[in-house]
Amino acid sequence: MRNKADLLKHGNIFYYDYVFKWQLELGRKDGEKSRPVCVLTVLKSANGLTHVGLLAVSATPPKADQLAIELPQIECRRAGLKEWKGGWVIVSEYNYDIVERSYSLDVNQDSIGRFSKQFMQRLADEALPLFRRGGARIDRTKA
Repeated sequence: MRNKADLLKHGNIFYYDYVFKWQLELGRKDGEKSRPVCVLTVLKSANGLTHVGLLAVSATPPKADQLAIELPQIECRRAGLKEWKGGWVIVSEYNYDIVERSYSLDVNQDSIGRFSKQFMQRLADEALPLFRRGGARIDRTKA
């Protein structure tokens, strides 16, 4: 793949140094590890920069203050996470990044899989109302 446009398609799964809200609240600015994320939004601005909204995909059950959608086994397989017994997509928060300026996003990697359009619609239906209320965005563009 090794093409930014191919990697950053809606529903694609790849590895990224995701920062959870609880980590940010502890003063951390970098993720503890590279983890699977799902591309929820991709917007190209007038100045040519690519803005992305990324959701964390985790094998660990969500914390009490996180809202998540459980991954059906078929979506685990589609996402390239066949070895997982189960998983969740956190929909109550997301990492915002600008691809061309990112220290955390490696566009030279291959996608490990992709969620179905139907599952992506379910994620969007759950996440977008929460995002509109505010407080869900974790801005990775700030050092």
